[in-house]
Amino acid sequence: MLLTFALIGANPFSSEGDDDVRARDGCRFVEQRARVVLPDVAIDRRGEPQLRFVKRTVERQVKRCR
Repeated sequence: MLLTFALIGANPFSSEGDDDVRARDGCRFVEQRARVVLPDVAIDRRGEPQLRFVKRTVERQVKRCR
């Protein structure tokens, strides 16, 4: 049977004709707010830099799929 497909050029195992058929993607990007801890450099009273961690609200793009 494979010989028959090979002779007529309809080889199901060939890599020719890589036209993918895909369904529509049910995903979209939405903005999400989240509280994160970020590093922050601050100057103390003696003039030296100090590393602090500050909580901030940031907006990020998140992919949501159905």
